[in-house]
Amino acid sequence: MSKMSCQVIRDLMILYEDDVCSKESRGLIEEHIEECEECRRICRMAGESLPEISLGEESSAESEGGNEFREIARRAVRKFERKVTLRQTLIVYVAIVVILVGVNIWNRWLQYRVFVVPSDELKITELYELENGDIFCTFTGRELIGRINTSELKVPKENGYPDYERGWYEISFQHPMPSERKIEEAVYSKEVSMVFKREQREIWNWLEDEEGNMNPDESSVRNTKTCASIYYYGKNKEDKLLVWEEGQELKPAPDAVEKLVRDAEEIDGTAGREYTTMRIDRVQGD
Repeated sequence: MSKMSCQVIRDLMILYEDDVCSKESRGLIEEHIEECEECRRICRMAGESLPEISLGEESSAESEGGNEFREIARRAVRKFERKVTLRQTLIVYVAIVVILVGVNIWNRWLQYRVFVVPSDELKITELYELENGDIFCTFTGRELIGRINTSELKVPKENGYPDYERGWYEISFQHPMPSERKIEEAVYSKEVSMVFKREQREIWNWLEDEEGNMNPDESSVRNTKTCASIYYYGKNKEDKLLVWEEGQELKPAPDAVEKLVRDAEEIDGTAGREYTTMRIDRVQGD
């Protein structure tokens, strides 16, 4: 067999040191290092601690020492790579996937459940019927109310397109999350006022009048849904509060409330337009 090169022997030394090479390879390595002083020295140094290196010192053997250090470092890296198994790589990959999935679940679903306001923490402090038949309601909570989640006027799926007179709204609130409480521009309150439309019309065309206002083309109305009840939902479907239902007597809204709603519609640009629910922001004294 032809004499093997030093580089091949040095590559095989990793297997030799870990005692995982064959008897034939071990014999070739031992035979080579008996004859080759340089490889014998590298093999001996691989098992010793690395010497301290001073950047300020120079010697005639600097180039030789640098080569030795690079060789030992290369061998150490290769030994580490061999110890990183496929199983370990798979564990790291699965851990990353689990973390990403967990963050997604938290952002999309779990944080809502954690911070949602239970129904027993709310009181209905105002409930009026506006001049146009819509319903004005004010909720007061024990703690600050952050996000407001409202639905379109809901109807059974099989009655989603024709006219329907027994529709209902679903609403829920969330407490401000810790990160949201630090936002200086955010203003949270324990009181929230809402307007619920009694009717929701599907309008396919809008017409502009002489003053530039957009008005619904009555001939393009495809169907109309009417609200028969409003529910507040807390932590789950069993945690609910009936806000209003058809047949429940409502007091006419005071003039101050009517003006509050008109002003809010002007500010939001919803005056004369179709919407389902609208939050009314109130200043102190309203």
